[in-house]
Amino acid sequence: TVWPRVTKLLPEARLVLVGRGSRHFLASREGRNGQADRTRDERARTDSAVEARGFVPELGPLFAQSRLFVAPLGEGGGIKIKILEAMARGIPVITTPIGAEGIGNESDAAVWISKADASFADAVVTAWRQPEEATERALRARRLVEKSYIWSTITERLVELYAKDISI
Repeated sequence: TVWPRVTKLLPEARLVLVGRGSRHFLASREGRNGQADRTRDERARTDSAVEARGFVPELGPLFAQSRLFVAPLGEGGGIKIKILEAMARGIPVITTPIGAEGIGNESDAAVWISKADASFADAVVTAWRQPEEATERALRARRLVEKSYIWSTITERLVELYAKDISI
């Protein structure tokens, strides 16, 4: 329901799915019953706007071509490295609260955070239609990554942790 809403509002938008299961995921979504509820034009517009590339060994060129990084994660744990990578590369990020866990929050205004429902599509459209705001958020995201996730910062935190006297 998210991507058809995005393409209805932004017919020029394209979605590139990357990862080992992306082709299978796309094929399973195309074959589900919900397709019958959409008009032929809606199906054609959405289908032509989505590409599944499967495993991509080097993401640099794909990131360089991307206007937004969209991660509507509904489950998962730990820090999402691909989200951090997009942030480090200065690409505006739209994700869910699960995608942002351990990375940032609404008050940082570094990424758009939205539930994985129709409001997520609205966040994608907002980011697309507000390129200046998207650039500002991408710069804040880049600074957040530089401050919190570079090796020197991580190493400093580990050294402090190891230097503490731990009494058991």
